[in-house]
Amino acid sequence: MTISAITFSRLRVPLKKPFKTAVRSVTHLDDIVVKIADTDGFFGYGSAPSTPQITGETHETIQSVIKSHVFPAISGLPCDNISVATDAVQHSIVGNTSAKAAVEIALYDVWAQKQQKPLFRALGGKLNELQTDYTISVNDLTTMMKDCQAAIDCGYRCLKIKVGSNFKQDLISLPK
Repeated sequence: MTISAITFSRLRVPLKKPFKTAVRSVTHLDDIVVKIADTDGFFGYGSAPSTPQITGETHETIQSVIKSHVFPAISGLPCDNISVATDAVQHSIVGNTSAKAAVEIALYDVWAQKQQKPLFRALGGKLNELQTDYTISVNDLTTMMKDCQAAIDCGYRCLKIKVGSNFKQDLISLPK
């Protein structure tokens, strides 16, 4: 019934093509996976990437912060009161958003399992389908247009388009 243990593993998966933003290019999904267990034998998973250019967090700092600040704040708390658990996570340390997000995701996983519902139902979701967006990486205009069309052809209706690696080129590329 209460949060009793936390363990870590690493997930590294190659991407089909690089994901590029104005500040970085990524060729692999490379996450720290957090596994939280409770005293009833339930466990949940969450994960966080190392994004020092964005959040300032590395794999090492994510694990360290969780071990030294986040887990001590939630250890022994009941898993069935998600508000109390997530509040403890948020007040355990300033910043460190990726580390806290990984733990919160794992907590929500356990919470939903204890209700014997998929997470979207435990959160009040009614639809059986989830619509998501597709992110278009920063590239030359021709490549980005092809990537947009390919995403649309795959059924995506909402695209998130990364810009900003070359401000002058971004301005020149705007439709007139």
